[in-house]
Order: sequence, then C-alpha cells, then structure tokens
Amino acid sequence: MHDTMLSQGGIPNKVFSDVYGALPVVEEVFEGADRDAIAVKFGATAAEVADDAGVSELEAGKALVQLYYEDDYSDVQMLMIHGFDAPHYWREVGQ
Repeated sequence: MHDTMLSQGGIPNKVFSDVYGALPVVEEVFEGADRDAIAVKFGATAAEVADDAGVSELEAGKALVQLYYEDDYSDVQMLMIHGFDAPHYWREVGQ
C-alpha cells in the first residue's frame, strides 16, 4: 500500500475511485461544442466532488488534478472559466 500511495502523491486508491465515481458524467458527444457551456452545465468543482465522494476538498483536488493528467483517465475533463472561483471537472463518455 505504501508504494501505491507514494506513486499517487500519498492519496489512497479508494479516494481516487471515490472521486472518479463522483464526477458528473456527460454521455453525449459535443463535437464543436462550447466547452465553457459544458463546464457550466455539467461540471463540478473539487468541493462539490468532495461532498459527493465523502472525502476532503484537499484530497479531491489532488485526486482530480492527477486523474486529469493520467492517460488512463482520458475521459476526465477540466476547465477554468473566467468568473469561476475554481476549475470545473466532468467525465465525457461517448455513446
């Protein structure tokens, strides 16, 4: 377990799976869509994901950033929009 936690920045696997599972899912393909509009309508902040996942906002924030940059989780999307206090995250799952 120690090796796994080190490779994930000290975050346990359960936190990653809980955070990933708590992300809002967009099940449509929006080719050419305005990503700002998608983020506003479907996205969630780290605080919102943390509430849904039952973890701290700090854990959720770290997990979300790592998930976003991990190749195995290419469905995780993130966008910081002007006027928002925090980035919004969601998962895009094509039908």
